Amino acid sequence: MRRSLPCVLRAHGEEARWAYFVTWIEDSGRWFADASGKPGRAHGLIRVVTAQHEAAEKLQKRPRLDPATGALNRASLGEHINELLEGARRRSTETFVVLLAAIENLFTLNRTYGYDAADQIVEMVSRLRREMRGSDVIARYAGNKFGLVLAGCDAEQMQVAARRFIEAIAAAPFETDAGPVYASLRIGGVIAPRHGRSAQILFQHAEDAVDLARQAGAPLRGVRAFAQRIRCEVAGAPHG
Repeated sequence: MRRSLPCVLRAHGEEARWAYFVTWIEDSGRWFADASGKPGRAHGLIRVVTAQHEAAEKLQKRPRLDPATGALNRASLGEHINELLEGARRRSTETFVVLLAAIENLFTLNRTYGYDAADQIVEMVSRLRREMRGSDVIARYAGNKFGLVLAGCDAEQMQVAARRFIEAIAAAPFETDAGPVYASLRIGGVIAPRHGRSAQILFQHAEDAVDLARQAGAPLRGVRAFAQRIRCEVAGAPHG
């Protein structure tokens, strides 16, 4: 419920001026009938929720997309994951996968060849999207990392999907001003809500899995699935 409350300001005898402040309130209550059955009295509670409303408005106005790629940004990815976790709490059998895909040599190539990597990143997002289902979500997690959310996936399906993404990036070189350049991915994956009940915890575990995938060693392109006690590796074929 929205109410506008007037406030009178006076300064050293000057003519009164009116200023209006918008206050958001939340009310709840019930009425009780009198002997005739008509409303006789009411009990209720009114709570000022202006701060919560303003915070929600700021959240809505915050940019949701990464300007370079058009994918979701990291904050929006976290919000999407938390929404899925809430749904999973209501439907205990529902699971989904969160993948972090790190471009191994993006910035090394940038320094070596001296070209702007932005176009290559955009092309990588395009390749990954071509391998995604309509319900899947991709986001720019960090400079050289993408986050992918795959709904309704289990551990086996996660490994199949991760291999598909790896192969999509390795399938052909990326054209640059310095000539064709190959790139490779390391992928860490977690299954929610099994491996975490918040986006932050899932991100932490996925980061751990990416670090373990890096330890697979070149020229293999590793996929690591995080587990609380066991981490299993699925390695891609050697780079062609």
